[in-house]
Amino acid sequence: MTSLSNCVDIQRSTPRGDLNCQKFFGIATGTIGFFSTLYSIGTYLGSCRDNLPTENIAGEDIEYGLGPALLCLIVATFLKVIDVIIHILVPVPLRNEDKDNVDLDVDEAKIGAPVASKRGGAGSITS
Repeated sequence: MTSLSNCVDIQRSTPRGDLNCQKFFGIATGTIGFFSTLYSIGTYLGSCRDNLPTENIAGEDIEYGLGPALLCLIVATFLKVIDVIIHILVPVPLRNEDKDNVDLDVDEAKIGAPVASKRGGAGSITS
């Protein structure tokens, strides 16, 4: 569920899509994802891995180690901390509140609506 925070990272990568709510969700999902994954890894190591048999049928000792997949999961979990710190440090761009300088008209925001060019010319809509 918290891996959806990657969509927030993509949304915040453009000035137009970088909003306060995206910043909040990036921080919240990153923090929740970090702690829930860390808890899951701890549960696995404490409840599953530590309760595996220490000897095989022949009485020989068995040694267990962290596999590459678990090591990658641990690294990715701690990378979430960096992601949260970046969300905290990167400011949301200031918006120009002047209605005359708004780039996107309501009609242009509709899917499939033709985009009017302010210059005129081919493919533009003029009133």
